[in-house]
Amino acid sequence: MQEEKDKLKEEGEQLLQNYNQEQEERNRLEEKYKLLESENKDINARCINLSDEIEHYKKEQIKENGLGIPSGEFWNEHYKNNGNSGTGSYHRLAEFKAEIVNQFITKEKIKSVIEIGCGDGNQLSLIHYNNYTGVDVSEVIVERNKKNYQNDNTKQFFAQKQKEKNI
Repeated sequence: MQEEKDKLKEEGEQLLQNYNQEQEERNRLEEKYKLLESENKDINARCINLSDEIEHYKKEQIKENGLGIPSGEFWNEHYKNNGNSGTGSYHRLAEFKAEIVNQFITKEKIKSVIEIGCGDGNQLSLIHYNNYTGVDVSEVIVERNKKNYQNDNTKQFFAQKQKEKNI
């Protein structure tokens, strides 16, 4: 009988020791979890800050032209590569706009117009201005327009000077 009591006591002590070890391991893991959770919150906060910084940077770049390059450089390359002013300056949309603008010019007796961002001049060929000045950021398109309208003394074109930026 004593032997059984001793054996049960030994088993009980072993169970208690195992329980204590498991409890210590659980406490250690809980502390590790809390530390990781805290680090994760810190990492998330840094990610949010980086995300905000990236968005701010993107917005600054978009202000220049949406592509991170100065507008004049973008449009010069665009026109050098046979790009045009876009769908609104051609075909049905261009004709519709020209009809409205021509009616307005006649009704309001407009004598002269300055267009900032004149583009490739296709829309201009449909509108009847008495005196037209076109300004654009693209030296390439300004020179092309001067050539295309060289025999029309009612039209003149100028390239907008670009401020140099260091990015």
